[in-house]
Amino acid sequence: MARSPRELTLLLALVTLGIVGLCIFLVNFDSEPIAGPPAWRFSVTLARVRAKAKETRIPQQLILTSKDGLMANLPLAVQRNVRHTMALNPWVRVRWFGDEDCKRYLLQHFNDTELPHFFSQEQRR
Repeated sequence: MARSPRELTLLLALVTLGIVGLCIFLVNFDSEPIAGPPAWRFSVTLARVRAKAKETRIPQQLILTSKDGLMANLPLAVQRNVRHTMALNPWVRVRWFGDEDCKRYLLQHFNDTELPHFFSQEQRR
């Protein structure tokens, strides 16, 4: 059965509206500036698409390090990346070590090796 031009136009409009609605659902315009131009960025929001926790023998943890152990002192783009990763994996335990935390950990768990010495001799460039 042939459809009238009006029915086809209405069907096309509904399909287009559905696609636009889906895009608005998935796409986010962020006005927070990234280092340097452009001041606006276009990003896909993946917070709604989260992986499921898995039963494994390996602990599900993410260990991050920085000089002082504070995320607030990192560049904004790095902070956003870390928050995004944590949002996608809410069951993962996040541990953040500063240099002093790393030294203590190495002395506590690897004192019979050369790792603590190597760590203390490392120079940042």
